Amino acid sequence: MSYARATTVDSAPSGDSVKQAVLDLDTDLTSIYTDLNTHEALTTGAHGVTGTILGTEDVDDTPVNGADTVPVSSNWAFDHAALVTAHGITGTNTGDETQATIKTKLGAATASVDGYATSTQITKLDGITAGANVTDTSTTTLTNKRVTPRITTITSSGTPTINTDNCDCVTITALAEAITSMTTNLSGSPTNFQKLIFRIKDDGTAHAITWGAKFVAKGVSLPTTTVISKLLTVGFIYDTVLNTWGCVAATCEV
Repeated sequence: MSYARATTVDSAPSGDSVKQAVLDLDTDLTSIYTDLNTHEALTTGAHGVTGTILGTEDVDDTPVNGADTVPVSSNWAFDHAALVTAHGITGTNTGDETQATIKTKLGAATASVDGYATSTQITKLDGITAGANVTDTSTTTLTNKRVTPRITTITSSGTPTINTDNCDCVTITALAEAITSMTTNLSGSPTNFQKLIFRIKDDGTAHAITWGAKFVAKGVSLPTTTVISKLLTVGFIYDTVLNTWGCVAATCEV
């Protein structure tokens, strides 16, 4: 837009003070219009705008036309979200699939998806019979599967910290002091007949072992000391009736 004056004022008044005042006003108006036109033409500074000013005709408002060089509108964003190719996806987005369709796409043997009764189940999606599913409560026979023991490793401690919920075996590698109680820092909620194995080796000096109230002899006496630089192995089975670990094996390296 350009600003222009519609009239002009006599530029040579004949000494009339009124005319002189009007002439002065005319000069001011001329300056104002000049400033307005200069201001209108600016894209930076006066308007605080950098770059190119775009009009409404520059905004992509047409449905999915592939334009990507101009600003986007809400229509373009909606169209983009609806596209499958815009997100690098091929094929047709058909929404939620039926169980039969999922099975078909996965190459499953039957047209059903089962075993999702609870969130904790580990279930099949193809070809495995329902009875073979392994869940947190199922009765399942596992064949050719190895269960790796959970091990707590301790260098040396007079009151070893052992949580039987997290370990099946305890190895003490360089005992440098007497064990005053194996019970003090014992924790966990063991199940009936749960197994716990200790392997204890000293630092080259024999050290006493006090097991505490949670460990009792059940056919085999509890060892009371290490043998210098020899590996001592002790096995226990938990008894939920007595709430104790019963010693059923104890042997020392020869």
